[in-house]
Amino acid sequence: MYQDERDSVTNSSLSYDVEQFRNRMAPVLKKYPSYDTMFTLERWLRSYDNDIEEATKRMTRALQNLYALDAYRNYDSAESLNDFLHTINRAADYLPGGIMGPDKHGNIIIVQPMGRARPKTMMRLGRVSDLYRASVIEAEACMYFLRKEEAVKGRQLSIIFISDLAELSLETIYMPAVKAYINVLNVLQYLFPSSIKKVYVINSPNIVNGLFNMVKRVLSKGMIENIEFIGSDWKQRLKDELGEGNIFRYWGGTKEAPKETGTIRMGGEVPDSLKEEILRTLKFIPDDQLIKRTIPASGTLKIPVDVLQSNSLLQWYFTINDGDVDFKITYDEEEEIWPLFRLSTEFVPEYGELLCLQKGTYVLHFDNPAKLFSKIIAYNISVKDPTIH
Repeated sequence: MYQDERDSVTNSSLSYDVEQFRNRMAPVLKKYPSYDTMFTLERWLRSYDNDIEEATKRMTRALQNLYALDAYRNYDSAESLNDFLHTINRAADYLPGGIMGPDKHGNIIIVQPMGRARPKTMMRLGRVSDLYRASVIEAEACMYFLRKEEAVKGRQLSIIFISDLAELSLETIYMPAVKAYINVLNVLQYLFPSSIKKVYVINSPNIVNGLFNMVKRVLSKGMIENIEFIGSDWKQRLKDELGEGNIFRYWGGTKEAPKETGTIRMGGEVPDSLKEEILRTLKFIPDDQLIKRTIPASGTLKIPVDVLQSNSLLQWYFTINDGDVDFKITYDEEEEIWPLFRLSTEFVPEYGELLCLQKGTYVLHFDNPAKLFSKIIAYNISVKDPTIH
């Protein structure tokens, strides 16, 4: 079943380690079979210096997180990914990014025209957790296409990331959004280790230096080494490196598409009519229906919820008086069934729901990352039994 893949792994010691890793991961991979490839397993193992125990623990948690976020999907095309992102955020067209397709070697190209982002607007049109989920789903879609290319070509491939900073200005550098984006990058590095081969930064203004120094704090050493700022000759460089026919016309290539930007979401200003529609759909619960608790500096609040019937719906809603908290949900305090995200409710409350496949105790965890200041959480938690929802 994996003979072609095995033949491509020339280091026999590494091949043996990967097979040992596969055996350890077998129960989990049975549930998530798309990740059961030699190339995927080798990426994870390499990320943790061939430590099978650590790689097993980390990969298991990552796959469970992807499942919780409903990220496992089969995509016909990059367009189908964009369609799905619309179900998460109706303003998805204005969240810059997208998949361009394979380069001349088979690596998958992602483009993010971040200079056209409008963070002050977008932060008010959705939960911070929506940003995490959309980013994770798009990254997993990239890995889906990458695994398909690897299966065809019989060798390990990678992601090529193009960050287009054209139109970036002080007005578009909005610190609450920058902080959220840095937190998202941290999560993506964990969920998709050793996946990016190269990051090309194009159209970079001088003001980006300070911003890059902030982002570097959460990037791995290997990731930082893969980042290259390209000057005014960036179009020719991209054509030389990726192949002219694999690049949409907007970025200097000849790849055909109905629009010169192809499947890439270009950001820009959100129409007022769409903003009004979205704002009407956001959920708000009056303060008198919320329970308030104080979390001390570096402290934790755990809220156990007893679910008496399987297939009940656990719903949560919370606000934070200042800053952010780390939030996750576990089953019996052990199995993480909703991933750990650092969340702020400065603009939009956090809320969501989870289908509880089994009865038992579910625990909502709130961790205060601040070392000096306490925080107040105001929350509402409910459980709907199967006959109601």
